Amino acid sequence: MEEQSIGRSDFSEPLTLKEIADAFRDKGLDLVVDDFKAEEDLTVLGVRPMVFRIGETENKLFVYLYQSLEERKNASEKIRASKAPKTFFEKRITTRYFPAKNALIMYHIVYYPEETPWERFGDEFSKVRDVVFWDLNEGKEIVFKGESPHWGAQVTLQYYEHFWKDDRGVVRHENDYIQKSILRYKGSKPEEIKEIYYRFETAGPSCSGKLEQPHFSKDGTISVGSGGGSGGHIPRENDIYNVKIEWNGQEETFELRALIQ
Repeated sequence: MEEQSIGRSDFSEPLTLKEIADAFRDKGLDLVVDDFKAEEDLTVLGVRPMVFRIGETENKLFVYLYQSLEERKNASEKIRASKAPKTFFEKRITTRYFPAKNALIMYHIVYYPEETPWERFGDEFSKVRDVVFWDLNEGKEIVFKGESPHWGAQVTLQYYEHFWKDDRGVVRHENDYIQKSILRYKGSKPEEIKEIYYRFETAGPSCSGKLEQPHFSKDGTISVGSGGGSGGHIPRENDIYNVKIEWNGQEETFELRALIQ
């Protein structure tokens, strides 16, 4: 979105602590205010985090709530570099950081050395990540689809973005996205395909690659990867993906357009 087309409704409203806690509780994560005592001062740029324990686990959410997105961005690198809290020596910690508008949420997983944290807390981690992406950051999804005589393709783009004005009144922008792409072979003998070269091009995130001995699912689809990032242009509903497929000495090109809901 170009700066000159930004309206007042495009600027992000700051989150409150109640909105954050309610969003997690609505998704089944029982947050309990915790009196966690760290070995170091966790205050960053004048803000000390509110600490919540997740249910009956020792896992915690440290919520840094700033007055603006600009303040949160200024504090983020300091927190990432030096503010991971410590715990008992016989346990291990994995920490993940999630920005959410004017808040920075530190997800603190506590586990024993013989445990694998993602096997034990994978479902909880997914819920935390999804709440931050979809609820707190107001994530959106656009699906692009198209086909040619032998192929169909789909790109699913999930993203959020925020606009705000810094101390000088300059419009600032932040975004994050995940892109997943799949191909579908429409022919009757996918086992005869030995190699596929593909390219997806658009004004934003593009991808290309080669698949050798591709393994198709029963419906003829195959994933050609996923990726993500932040900054830069995110495709809009009026953008087009140009797709090129080469296989078995043949080539087809076609367009993907957004499915307007």
